[in-house]
Amino acid sequence: AMTGQDAVNTAKEFNDRLNFDGVILTKLDGDTRGGAALSIRTVVSKPIKFVGTGEKLEALDVFHPERMADRILGMGDIV
Repeated sequence: AMTGQDAVNTAKEFNDRLNFDGVILTKLDGDTRGGAALSIRTVVSKPIKFVGTGEKLEALDVFHPERMADRILGMGDIV
């Protein structure tokens, strides 16, 4: 929960200081179920464009809202 809140706070600080078009969520390969994604989207009013699930560039993927919804609901990430 603290990591999610830190992510929300960081996103808010970026939004207050910089003009950006969208959000990239990283570290989704851990135990998180993506609840911070909803909070970040609400706080910055910017779309989530990409998600990262690893340490390499190849682990960066286009964001699919339906997959995140399934993850939040505990249904896994079925492709």
